[in-house]
Amino acid sequence: YYAGFAGGRKSILPGVAGRETVMNNHKMMTAPGVGIGVVDGNRLSEEMVEAVEKFCPLHFILNCVSDSSKHIVRVVGGHWYDAWREGIATFRKYNFAPISRKADVVFLSAGGYPKDINMYQAHKALYMASRAVRPGGTLVFFAELAEGYGHKVFEEWARRGMTHDEVIAAFTADFRFGAHKLFYLAQLAKECTILLYSRAGEEDSRLMFCEKCDLTDTLPSLVRKYGEDFTSYVIPQAGIVLPVEE
Repeated sequence: YYAGFAGGRKSILPGVAGRETVMNNHKMMTAPGVGIGVVDGNRLSEEMVEAVEKFCPLHFILNCVSDSSKHIVRVVGGHWYDAWREGIATFRKYNFAPISRKADVVFLSAGGYPKDINMYQAHKALYMASRAVRPGGTLVFFAELAEGYGHKVFEEWARRGMTHDEVIAAFTADFRFGAHKLFYLAQLAKECTILLYSRAGEEDSRLMFCEKCDLTDTLPSLVRKYGEDFTSYVIPQAGIVLPVEE
């Protein structure tokens, strides 16, 4: 998702590219201008486009676009770049959610199985929903996480028990694919509180920079923190809905 949008050029890079090429491309995920919903000026995405243009031309693509209810709303096909950009335009229409301001609290779900099978997969929903929460706000994340972390390197880094700043510094100095999930969680947890309702235990939740929550006390605690008139959004399919502040 740091490539901005799926589809199109990703059939080649990372699709059929070598590991070294993929890793070098993904190292740019922390560069300015790189992030979900952005392709113009996104260095990581632009390198993917360059890979198709210079090394492995695509003759035809067929991509599907779904809405937040998981219904396919359009199928785009044809020239790999033009059809892909058409798909982006459709995605924006159905899955960009305009908001007038960022809220105190965002209640979100990754969308159920298999999107919340582990934190490695479910994290995308947190990343997208964070666009709707204000600094100092709270994300209340519902994700089963039946398989825990979901990636060996991610878990190894988490179990080091580093602070937010230590994770950010370590990852910046030594890019490791898999550890990028902990890097993003550390960045996010510096900006807001993440309450996690899942199968994950209290210790694993803490190591992922989340606080395991009990639903019986969640709402009262939010009222105590922000007042009875706190602002909020509810995003049931947070992995495919991108809040956009207007």
